[in-house]
Amino acid sequence: MAPLVCVPADFGRHHIGAPSHGNLAFNMREGDPIKANSIILSLNSPLWMAPNLHLTSLDAEDFSREAVDCFIEASYTGEIEGLTIGNFRDVYKMSHVFDVCWLGARCVGFFEDYLENINEECSYNDLCFAVDEAVYQVSATKKRALLDLVSLKACQLSCSKLDGFFNEYLIDFGASTTCIIDCCVNIARLNIHIILEIFLKHLEKKEVKVLDASSRALLNQVDLNLCFQRKVSLHNKFFSVVQEMTNISREDLCLIFSILQKISMPKKELNLVNRSFTINSAEPIFNRAFGTAFESFTQDSLNIYMLFDAIWTWCFIYNSKSAAASFVTDKMISTSQQRNWNKMRAEYANNIYECYRDNIKKPVSECSDLVLDDDGISKRTVVVEYPCEHFVKEVFCKSSSFQFKLHNDEEVDLVIMRASQINSNSFDIRYLLLSDSKTLPVLHFALRVYIFDKWVLLPISWCGKPTCDSTKRYWKWGYVRFLDEEERDEKRVEFEDKDESRWDYRHYYINESDLVQLVCFPVN
Repeated sequence: MAPLVCVPADFGRHHIGAPSHGNLAFNMREGDPIKANSIILSLNSPLWMAPNLHLTSLDAEDFSREAVDCFIEASYTGEIEGLTIGNFRDVYKMSHVFDVCWLGARCVGFFEDYLENINEECSYNDLCFAVDEAVYQVSATKKRALLDLVSLKACQLSCSKLDGFFNEYLIDFGASTTCIIDCCVNIARLNIHIILEIFLKHLEKKEVKVLDASSRALLNQVDLNLCFQRKVSLHNKFFSVVQEMTNISREDLCLIFSILQKISMPKKELNLVNRSFTINSAEPIFNRAFGTAFESFTQDSLNIYMLFDAIWTWCFIYNSKSAAASFVTDKMISTSQQRNWNKMRAEYANNIYECYRDNIKKPVSECSDLVLDDDGISKRTVVVEYPCEHFVKEVFCKSSSFQFKLHNDEEVDLVIMRASQINSNSFDIRYLLLSDSKTLPVLHFALRVYIFDKWVLLPISWCGKPTCDSTKRYWKWGYVRFLDEEERDEKRVEFEDKDESRWDYRHYYINESDLVQLVCFPVN
């Protein structure tokens, strides 16, 4: 039996267009057919492997010539060098039509890379392309993968940025399809009041104020209470516009009554802002002597947790004998008092991983000027919990959103933008409050792993961005290495001045099956 071929694979770019290979013709809307080899295509797609399907040609009039060329090139080479924003829609659609799973995944990766450049300074057209493609995929294929990615990215944009975009994107609100409205509601999320305001302006402009299909689509899924909390003035404006409606059908009247039953008078305006968890890249600082590094740590730290993380990480990477415990605690107390910081919770200080070089943890955790006695009451919240292998896939390799509750029952939405294997700068952790509160809590995040029959904390606020090793075989996040068993065995380091062998002392290794948590602690 011939060995199975694993795709994507390189079957040879030079075969593209070769007369002897082209036994299957893609008939285009204009111009000559594009020929390809059915065997190579069948290795990429099961559709051509049907025993009774003896195709010599197929209609490709729905796709652009550039997209078909890119599709064939990808099938032959296993690469997507020809994929552009111009042919993205058709190539992604072809991956669905012809069931080329790996190509669909690459298209999603291309789209994620595109979203990395969407920010406060991007143009309307830049953001419009992303939204248009998400809307099209929902409409044409019923798949919401791109929509979810755009929604996650929108969480990182300011309310004013989204307001400017949606007011232009939905300028002809009445002509917008129900699919467009549905997608915009999903993208706006907690800034849904922007869409409601556009809807009210749309009704105000109409001479005969009746609901159209786009208006019904919005009212069927919008949370009006949230809209009124975000912008209290919309409450009176909504009722004012509704009162002027004429010729209301029975169906629309029932819809309005059902909405009115759910509305409550807003008590206060809810100012939702997202906050980014600061992750510094401290590599240049760690290369300095402790005294010089400590001055940088105190300047760049935003709270006592970050300062403690910095000192602990320096001691872990280097030899903590250079850091006198009394000097450290005195300087931490002085800095904390000068900057009016809250104390660190005892649970955090007591559960930091204690390595054999650490002479800082004990004096800090026992210092009442730095640590708040929590009487054994945990304020730790577990945000994400996976075995190491799945943690990497869910936290590093794809953009995700996680909802969780703090100890006081406040609901928080954590948004993580993935780290690209090529460029890790896209990685970002942001969170926003879902509860009815004006104050967004300051949260401090850390990793929590189970080792030696107990849970320990690993600081990450000075780890920079997660990066993929050049071999693409494992990820590293600062001093933490996410490995499998086989690779860890290859990483043993022999020290010439010691009889013993041990792991590289600059790194902490997590194995594939080890349980990893992303946890947070309240700072304020």
